[in-house]
Amino acid sequence: DSVQKFAEWGFKISPLMVRAKSVDDLVAHYHLIEAQRSSLGYDIDGVVYKVDQLELQRRWGFATGEPRWAIAHKFPAEQAMTTVLRIDIQVGRTGT
Repeated sequence: DSVQKFAEWGFKISPLMVRAKSVDDLVAHYHLIEAQRSSLGYDIDGVVYKVDQLELQRRWGFATGEPRWAIAHKFPAEQAMTTVLRIDIQVGRTGT
């Protein structure tokens, strides 16, 4: 397993990475990560699903520079209320 080799070589591997066996597993993991999103300590905007068989990755290849064997599943945008405390209006060097 490539990921295990990278870990043995000292690379940091996310403990949130899993190998899914079904679409239901993917969706469940998506919701798990979405629930933990605000407490991770870093910003994320979704999860990425990848085919983990190198032969399939080679066979499926790329389309317009993007891998056909990986897809991003984005979370809904975070929303929050804020208060504008002040607005500073400035004129730039071109007068706008």
